[in-house]
Order: sequence, then C-alpha cells, then structure tokens
Amino acid sequence: MIEPWYLTGVVEFAGSFTYSRTDRNVVPYFAIKLAEDEAGLLEEIRTYFGGVGRIYVLGSKRLGQTPPDGRTGSRYYRVTRVQDLDLVVSHFEEFPLRGRKASLFVAWREIVLLKRDRYRKPDRAKVDELCAALSDAGRHRT
Repeated sequence: MIEPWYLTGVVEFAGSFTYSRTDRNVVPYFAIKLAEDEAGLLEEIRTYFGGVGRIYVLGSKRLGQTPPDGRTGSRYYRVTRVQDLDLVVSHFEEFPLRGRKASLFVAWREIVLLKRDRYRKPDRAKVDELCAALSDAGRHRT
C-alpha cells in the first residue's frame, strides 16, 4: 500500500484540485496525471482512496507518432463524486501539502464542502468567489 506522505508528494508534483463548470453548475474534482508506465502507481492511489474514482488512458498528442521520449501516452486518475471527494479532503487535512498546491487545496476544499452541504443550491456567490480564487492561484504559480 502507498505511504500517505508519498501520496501527498505525488500530488504536489502531478495532481490537481480543480473544477468544471456547466451552465450554473460547478463540479469540483481531484485528478492526477502520470505517464503510462506509472499506471501501477495510479492503481495504488485509487486503492488507497477505497477504489473511488476512475483511471483513464490518454493517448499521445502526436497522432501516429511516438514522442521522442518513447512514451505513448499517459494515465489520468479522477475523482468527481462529492461524497468520494470527502476521502481526498480527509487525506490532505491529515497529510497536508506544503508547496504551491497548498493554497489551491484550501479554496478547492471549500468548494467541495459547499457542494456537499448544499448540493443543488450552494451559495452561488461564495462558489463563484472560490472558483475565481482557485483559477487565479493556478495562474500565479511560483
């Protein structure tokens, strides 16, 4: 089984705390993207989180060509269900990020909590404010 602090480190490097927006609905999600040869690590991470989320296979961006590094694609682990995101929140509260993603997590966590507590009718102004903060923090990476 994966060590919790190691998982936090992997997320600091290759994870994201973000959201998608459709019309007026905001859907927070957690994701990790790694090279295809790291698929086993993503399976361990998924197991660590109780099997929630899905792993997707992504192809190479160059159609019909193998990239110079020989890799043919990547894997993408994503958790989107609000009740499953509670597991992610709990992990990072116990094993917190210490780098640039720590502030992203704080804003993202608040979106998750608002969605969990009032799924269909969260405080729209607060969600919009948090989304703006999350987007702004993501653009100003150090």
